[in-house]
Amino acid sequence: MRTAVALALALVGSGLVACAVASGEVAGGEPRVDASAPPSGDRDSGSGDTFTDIYRDILGPTGFASCTASSNCHGGASEVGTQSSGYICKDKAQCRSTLISSGQLVQGEKDFTKTNLYRALRRSEKEGRMPQIPSGLIFTQAELDRIGRWVAAGAPDN
Repeated sequence: MRTAVALALALVGSGLVACAVASGEVAGGEPRVDASAPPSGDRDSGSGDTFTDIYRDILGPTGFASCTASSNCHGGASEVGTQSSGYICKDKAQCRSTLISSGQLVQGEKDFTKTNLYRALRRSEKEGRMPQIPSGLIFTQAELDRIGRWVAAGAPDN
């Protein structure tokens, strides 16, 4: 009986830790998202608010923040980034569909700032979460707004 109770407490404790991590908190309770404005940038991050534009300029293999830039990222099911997030960006169709199925975006949520994708991209420091390659890249407000307009339009497959 003691073993069953200990196991149940361990499982509940693990769930609480997982919830704390999934909520965007890091060890010590400091938020991973910086509420201050992101930096303005000088890079050419493209234009257009369709998913085709965003995939080409940002998320895809030709994007400045490619989700498949390393063999540890989101190019396939066995990669570390995919295993931790459920998000795969092997091609444009899979990139969009797994943004939704992995929970990075919630179908119908039109406020980008309330999404897991926003929390992953809007990091507070150069050592933050995404993208990991190139290291030190922090999305500008204009780049986040561009993705936000696509999300506000319903994250269409366009």
